[in-house]
Amino acid sequence: MTEIMILLEQMFKISDEAEIIYYTEFSEVITDNNRTILQDKMLHNTPLMPYDSYNFELSKYENVVNFQRSIIENKTPRTWFQQAQPNLLLRYQIAHEVGCTHYISHVKLQCGQCQKQYSCKRCHDDENDHLFTICSKITCVYCDLEQQIPDSTSRPHICECGKILFNYCCKSCNIFTFTNQLKPAYHCAHCNVCEIGLPHLKQHCTACNSCFTFEHKCASNITCSICQEPLFNSTDGRVQLPCGHSLHRTCRLQLLNSQNVKCPECRKLIFTGPQQNAFERIYLHKYLNEIIPPIWENKFVSAVCNECNCKFLAQQHPVGYRCIDCLSFNTALIGTFTDQIQAEKTIQEQNQQLIQRNVQVLRPIINDLEFYRRFFCQKFKIEFEQLIVQIGLEGKTRETQLIGLDRLFRMYSEGMNVEMARAVLYHSGII
Repeated sequence: MTEIMILLEQMFKISDEAEIIYYTEFSEVITDNNRTILQDKMLHNTPLMPYDSYNFELSKYENVVNFQRSIIENKTPRTWFQQAQPNLLLRYQIAHEVGCTHYISHVKLQCGQCQKQYSCKRCHDDENDHLFTICSKITCVYCDLEQQIPDSTSRPHICECGKILFNYCCKSCNIFTFTNQLKPAYHCAHCNVCEIGLPHLKQHCTACNSCFTFEHKCASNITCSICQEPLFNSTDGRVQLPCGHSLHRTCRLQLLNSQNVKCPECRKLIFTGPQQNAFERIYLHKYLNEIIPPIWENKFVSAVCNECNCKFLAQQHPVGYRCIDCLSFNTALIGTFTDQIQAEKTIQEQNQQLIQRNVQVLRPIINDLEFYRRFFCQKFKIEFEQLIVQIGLEGKTRETQLIGLDRLFRMYSEGMNVEMARAVLYHSGII
C-alpha cells in the first residue's frame, strides 16, 4: 500500500449569512511535475461560474461546459468574475490517499504476462520492457481480497471490507481510478483511449484522432513544440491548447512550472476558464499596485493583444498593457508612439469606449520618489538614503533630488553604473 498526496476539491458559495459548502471530491495526485502549479492553486479560491447560472439538474461538468461555451460565443463577458454577484468558487486542500503518481486507486493490478502486481499499468510499463496489455486480476490494497474484474463502469466499486476501490474502470485501457464531477471519464471507441468529459458533449475528429468539447482547429503540428517528439501515438498523451496547437501533457506541465503560460507557437494563453481568470486577476493586481516614474507619464506605446489580435495605444508601463477589446493582459509591445498629442486623443477615445461598456479604466500610479526608492533599492541592493548620499544629493531640495534621480534613471537605462552617473551629475551642475 503506497500513500500519496492529493488535492481535495471543494465547490462552495459565499452567502450573505455564511459559507455554504456544496461538496468535496478527489481532485488530482500531487507529483514533482505539478507540485508548483497545485501549490499556487491552494493559495487562491478559483472562480468557477456565477451562482445564478448554475443548473442543479445538470452535472458540474455540464454546467462548466455550458458556461464556457457562453463565453466563447460572447454571450457572457470574460470579466464576469469582476462583477458584483454571488459566484461559485473552487478551493483545494492537501490530503493523503492510497495510489500512485498516476492514479488515485485502491487496487493492485496483476499483469497477465509477468504476473507482477502494480498500482497501475503505467507503473508497470516504467519498470518493465513489455507493456501492460492484459489485467489478469485486481486485489484490494486494504484486505488483499482478489476481486472479479468488473465490466467498464463509472459507478463506485465497493469491496467486501467496505472500502470503495474506484469509481471508474475501463477494461479496454486497464484503468481503475477515482474521477470527479469536473473531470468525468469515458472510453472513446474511435480513439480507443479513455477521454476526460462526457460523450454527449464531445465530438470525435478523425483528422486529429481525438475528441473535443468545443469547435477546434485540426492539429497544425505533428510534433510537440517543446520536446520536438511526435505527438500522436505517444504514451504521454496529447493536449490541444485553446489556440489549436498541441503539446504533450508533461511538456505542458513543464511549461506551467516554468511560469510560462503562453503557447510557444502563437503566444496565446495555454488555458481558459478559471485559470485564465486567475491570470488576469494577478496582472490586474500588479498593474494597480505598480508605481511608474514621472518620465513615463507622457510616454506612449502601441501594443497588440495575443488573444484577439486587437491593436491599441497605451501608456508605457512595466507590468504590461490591457487589451481594450477582450481586456486580457496577454499582450505584446509593438513599439513606441512618438506623437504625444495624437496618443492622448486616441487613449481618451479608448477610455470613453471602456466607460460605455462599464469597464474600469486603468490609470497608472505616478509617485516620483517612491518609484525611485523601489527601483534603485532593488537594482543596487542598497538603502535609498545611502544612494542619495552616494550620488551627492544629500541635503538637496526635493526638486533637485527628483531631477538627479530622473537623470540617474535615464543613465542606468543606458548602462551607466553609480560612479559614472555621479560624475555626470557633478559636471552637469546638479550636485
